[in-house]
Amino acid sequence: MPLFEANVRLNRPLWFGEVPGFTNRFVVLEHGGKSWLIERVSGGDQQSVLLDLSGELRVGGATGLLGLAFHPKFGDNRKYYLKYQVMKEGRIMTRLVERQFAADFKNDSGAAPRLLLEMGSATQDHNGGSLAFGPDGYLYLGMGDTGPQGDPQGHGQDLGILWGKILRVDVNRSEGDRVYGIPRENPFVDRAGIRPEIWAYGFREPWRISFD
Repeated sequence: MPLFEANVRLNRPLWFGEVPGFTNRFVVLEHGGKSWLIERVSGGDQQSVLLDLSGELRVGGATGLLGLAFHPKFGDNRKYYLKYQVMKEGRIMTRLVERQFAADFKNDSGAAPRLLLEMGSATQDHNGGSLAFGPDGYLYLGMGDTGPQGDPQGHGQDLGILWGKILRVDVNRSEGDRVYGIPRENPFVDRAGIRPEIWAYGFREPWRISFD
């Protein structure tokens, strides 16, 4: 049984989810940068653009628009989070940004995004894709080792960098020179030479996250 009616047209979709608070509205991400809002109404499924980043992204096998997460209090603040790659000064950069839905919950507000995190990649490979809020209210971000194949430089084991890790941050507060907070329960807080955002390490390409 198809998820949506035949009139809904998508190009390389890689994530979809229900808009919190609505049983008939869904968001679908396309690898190339478009986010669609699909609404089920009596006359049939209606498809409209939520956000189009296709002119901004670096799209490739492991790069593009990769993940979305809704804030746990989305119904109140309308905030959502995207992970994607861009080219900056000749280098692939992964960005984590905070955006906001419009007041009618039918499209993006158009307000400027808040950049939470930006990190370069060693190659175009293994940029992860996972992005999810845990039951603790913190945002978890899966970042791949960024290559080359086989991780010959040991990125996944290097605790001084964010590649090859699951990161956990608090988007509801800032801390020092960061626009996000570090949960005190993170395992490497206040450890010299170790990034405090790290929740777990040793990953190649953490594509999706779920909680049990």
